[in-house]
Amino acid sequence: MRNSSPYLEGKDVCVFDIETTGLSAKYSGIISASFFYPESEELVQLFCDEPGLEKSLLAECRDRLSACDAVISYNGDSFDLPFLNKRLIDVAALPGLPLFKSVDLFKYLRRYWPAAKTLESLSQKSVEQFLGLSESRDDLIGGRECIELYRAWLQTGREELKQTILLHNADDVRQLARVYASLNFLPWHEIALREGYPLRTEFKRASVRGAEIKGKRLSVKGRTLPGFIPASIFEESYGYEYSGLSGEFKLELYLIDSGDRLLADLDALPVDQAAFEGLPGYGSGYLIVCSGKRPNAAAVNSLVSAMLRKLV
Repeated sequence: MRNSSPYLEGKDVCVFDIETTGLSAKYSGIISASFFYPESEELVQLFCDEPGLEKSLLAECRDRLSACDAVISYNGDSFDLPFLNKRLIDVAALPGLPLFKSVDLFKYLRRYWPAAKTLESLSQKSVEQFLGLSESRDDLIGGRECIELYRAWLQTGREELKQTILLHNADDVRQLARVYASLNFLPWHEIALREGYPLRTEFKRASVRGAEIKGKRLSVKGRTLPGFIPASIFEESYGYEYSGLSGEFKLELYLIDSGDRLLADLDALPVDQAAFEGLPGYGSGYLIVCSGKRPNAAAVNSLVSAMLRKLV
């Protein structure tokens, strides 16, 4: 399946969704978790055959997510991922979510898709219908109905109840992959600038949180693997700090003010300028990072990525 976002190309990506017995991660548990891998079109589903087995389901969820550069969800930042994180810590006694970049399509559509305001509902099924994808579904239930079906399954063990839940969960992730593949109209460079993106370096995986320009400084924060030697680098043209304890890093680039534009002096930075050839705003060893008050998103992301590949 093709990628809508150029920032997910060549990355290990899964589409993720859970069904739960309620909304509170303190008092509710996970019924099922589905992982769909768009590149191979492989579907993996985990089902909690009884509440006492949730711990092993949680551990497998964490293992699968730890192998991903990016995880696509729908409202996952507000529900699925915080819910899973709390259950990992409280029930499985694990460290919580591993390192990956969350790609919450609900959030991206709400913030960056003008047509979102015209829909009565921004539910996943409403978006599927708007994009002409609703006929690809086979399930006939919603998430709330899964709770009652699960309770009935625990009491009766009827296999068709379990399969109905799994079909709904499977359709959610397969359909979300189709939604993602249809979102070529989203401003992915701007989204990456503001929301961040996954990044691979020669030795590590990193999650960039997003960049910000204040005055003549371009700042970006993110997280990579902990456990390496801490770093603090302060040069005339940039600064970089990495915490070996948390894996958190911060990069600052010091820009040149040329009136209505902010420029990065690439000759003063540890980057290969061949990576910028053909990019609008590049020339004579300089890169236009901001024109007027508007950041050049593709240029900023390219610059940040080039720097982090050298430093992280």
